[in-house]
Amino acid sequence: MYTDRALCGIGVLSPGVGFVRPRRGLRMTEPRELSIRTRIVAIALRDPTYTPPIAPGLFERAAGRVICDRRDVPFVRLMAVLSATVIPTGVALFMPHWFRWWLAGLHLALVFYFLGPFVLMLHNTSHRRLFRRPLGVLNGYIPWVLGPFFGESPEVYFTHHVGMHHPENNLDEDLSSTLPYRRDSLVGFARYFGHFLLQGLFELVGYFSRKGRRALLVRTLVG
Repeated sequence: MYTDRALCGIGVLSPGVGFVRPRRGLRMTEPRELSIRTRIVAIALRDPTYTPPIAPGLFERAAGRVICDRRDVPFVRLMAVLSATVIPTGVALFMPHWFRWWLAGLHLALVFYFLGPFVLMLHNTSHRRLFRRPLGVLNGYIPWVLGPFFGESPEVYFTHHVGMHHPENNLDEDLSSTLPYRRDSLVGFARYFGHFLLQGLFELVGYFSRKGRRALLVRTLVG
């Protein structure tokens, strides 16, 4: 749109229409400069952090000598707790003549209670090693020994999360992408969960085959 006489309010020259006189009561004004005000807001992060004890106990000192990062001492403690609670109750349920319904309920309660901390530990130790050499073999204790008690197939969390999810970054080729689903829909969640549960492992094997990532493919199949 072009204006005559520098937007003096007399009329408007419109391409394809011609000269158009403004309607009565309509005032055409000069464009004004837009002013934007910004305000800095301080955000307080309340994520849990590891605060080393002032006087480390025997357990902290011993664990600190064999792990790569002292911040992971709580994971060593969690491994010990799970080994003393979840594993014995789970194994006892499959022993001849040992099954009791109260024991099954106790085991299920322990699994649900420790599920969140366990997944956090599994995630962190998938991104960085927990134990130093020569105790590196203990890095397999979480995915191979503890993992099955929480429904995690050995090695598959690592290959899926680190080997596939991070490179694809939740985009089209990410097998666990949430883009095709509505996050605020129970039906969408049910579709996502069902697809992941029933087809996720087969699609992961196919993904590594297409991409030529043989090492990750072998780890997935072995696990």
